[in-house]
Amino acid sequence: MDTFRVKLSPDEFADLNLRFPASEGSNQIGGRALEIVKTHFRRTHPGCQFVVAARGADLAVLLDGNDPMQFEVKGTAACNIAWQQLKVSSQASHDLLVAGKASVLRVTKVYGDEPVVFELRCGRDFRLEPEARWCVKPMRGA
Repeated sequence: MDTFRVKLSPDEFADLNLRFPASEGSNQIGGRALEIVKTHFRRTHPGCQFVVAARGADLAVLLDGNDPMQFEVKGTAACNIAWQQLKVSSQASHDLLVAGKASVLRVTKVYGDEPVVFELRCGRDFRLEPEARWCVKPMRGA
């Protein structure tokens, strides 16, 4: 698996803390992770463009006029990948990952000033296993 660090400047770190304060909520963590990844691409590929992502992806990045790279971005406050928490959110995401059309960017230490990002590819770094889920419906009259 590929990995890279994103050393945030004091201004970038302060901005993220304002926009996405420390929280256990997945929306805050997810939004912060996405911004960290965008910061990385802006630095490493100054001419990159963020385009509409394919259904099932969180982010699509166009580099040098090639086809966009598709990613599902997943954040965690943990210092490691935290495999047990890593879930694929939809059938569309599953299909992109299995077909090799997208990879997962797992952003760890999402609340730190130097997050670590792991690029994970299905079939190389992980496999997908289905889990049963149940929909909760209220009882009539409740």
